[in-house]
Amino acid sequence: MTVRENVSLAVRELPDAEKWRRTDEALKAVRLSDAADAFPKELSGGMAQRAGFARAIAQSPDILLLDEAFGALDALTRTVLYQEFQALQRERRMTVLLITHDVLEAVMLSRTIMRLRGGVIDESFAVPFPYPRSLATPGAGELSHRIYGTFFTGEKEDIK
Repeated sequence: MTVRENVSLAVRELPDAEKWRRTDEALKAVRLSDAADAFPKELSGGMAQRAGFARAIAQSPDILLLDEAFGALDALTRTVLYQEFQALQRERRMTVLLITHDVLEAVMLSRTIMRLRGGVIDESFAVPFPYPRSLATPGAGELSHRIYGTFFTGEKEDIK
């Protein structure tokens, strides 16, 4: 099964014309149009991850859940996808629930960051920077460091 056929499975219930339109639009959005006829074994790890994004966005979801979606990507691919994902989010007005252990990633992609401790939201951080954001966005590094710093407060109580 090709990448294009794989992505089309997400919208297989649609009439063919709409199914292929959405499939091709999703592949274009994640910069995989040139790999549409490739087979999964021919894709790099980053390309395979982008194919997964294409499958998800082809469905035009109201809410998109991303669980460690960028973690396996190399730094350059991750940075490029952050920019592309911000554009997709704006274009499609998608609500995204991003689950990550990477605070800087959360700062790049989120309006609000919520920290879980013991399965409960114990702290929330507003991210005041306008989109599009990049690693060079003034204040992003400082906010990331401030959030990282809060991870270690109360550490002794958590370790038993």
